[in-house]
Amino acid sequence: MTAPGPCPKTEAEAQRYVGKFLQHFAETEQALNSGIGKLLGLAGGKVDIVCSSIPFAKKVNVFFSAEGLVASLPDSERRKRLKEIRSKIMSLNETRVIFAHCPFSSTEKGVTFRRAVVREVKLSVTDIRKSWNEIEQLCYQADKLVRDLQELVSGMKPYKPSLDFSDPRNSGYLAGF
Repeated sequence: MTAPGPCPKTEAEAQRYVGKFLQHFAETEQALNSGIGKLLGLAGGKVDIVCSSIPFAKKVNVFFSAEGLVASLPDSERRKRLKEIRSKIMSLNETRVIFAHCPFSSTEKGVTFRRAVVREVKLSVTDIRKSWNEIEQLCYQADKLVRDLQELVSGMKPYKPSLDFSDPRNSGYLAGF
């Protein structure tokens, strides 16, 4: 990721910045899909079939619960890293929801998104402002999450059930799962 360039001031440039972030986010989602495929033993089109019908937040849950249950037992440091990465992904997803679903306009300092939300039968309209540098930072965060997910996935070993009852993941056999 390169350093932010000159400050855009037109609607077309605002659209380019918003699109740029959405592309970076899509790459994060693709890394998540790859991890789900690896953990579940899926490849190629099978990954696309399964992952295309799962909403993003549920994909995050599938990935991290599968990593915790199916992959080789993670150590405490890995568990901490998994929790941290999951939190960052969900935070970035909140921004993605705003970028993807809110109308926006260009300003001197960045982009303003108009977000209308109804909670408990009350409408709340908020202007959410993101500077050009903040959008660049969001793209950088998405790129970093892609690398983090790829690193996690490369270290994953799909779990193969066995009758080794010393492995706590096998206790389901005793309970009839």
